[in-house]
Amino acid sequence: MARPLGFDRTEVLRKATELFNERGYTRTSTRDLVAATGLNESSLYNSFGNKRALFVEVLTAYDSQLWTSVVENKDGRSARENIEYLFTTLIDHVSYPHGQGCMLLTAANELGQGDEEIRNYTVSAYQKITEGFESLLQQGQTDGDVSSKKTPAQLALFFTNAYQGLRSGAALEPSHEACEDVISVAFAVLDD
Repeated sequence: MARPLGFDRTEVLRKATELFNERGYTRTSTRDLVAATGLNESSLYNSFGNKRALFVEVLTAYDSQLWTSVVENKDGRSARENIEYLFTTLIDHVSYPHGQGCMLLTAANELGQGDEEIRNYTVSAYQKITEGFESLLQQGQTDGDVSSKKTPAQLALFFTNAYQGLRSGAALEPSHEACEDVISVAFAVLDD
């Protein structure tokens, strides 16, 4: 009979995510992961395989959370309201003093040139986010809440880049006001 795990896997993944998001993959050592997660090295390897396997699992959970944030609408908002909600709630995540960058973009920049699996994974994640925006924008045009001067595909590319730009720009510690300026221009595109 297998012994039950003596740790909360979700909590370990959360702590590993914070560390990878803060330091990147290459600057995060196994020793750093042991210190951050509270696991000993053998438990880390027995439970996750190795640092890279843990990183891929962290990226998968991060991608899922990001995707869900784009398409989830628990409050019955219109498609336009959902887009606006998504961006306004992003401000606290990215603005100074507690801004966090985008781990997908960091992974693509750090590993994407030499690691085809990570590159393919990050490209796929961005495509899913774009598809989520496209679906919302198509619904917004159908409802008459979003201008039809541009196609949903064109608008989706714009909003994916604006969304990811804000997320990755968090490393530069933008002010709350600077983020609001970016978002107000993005919202104006919905009417143009």
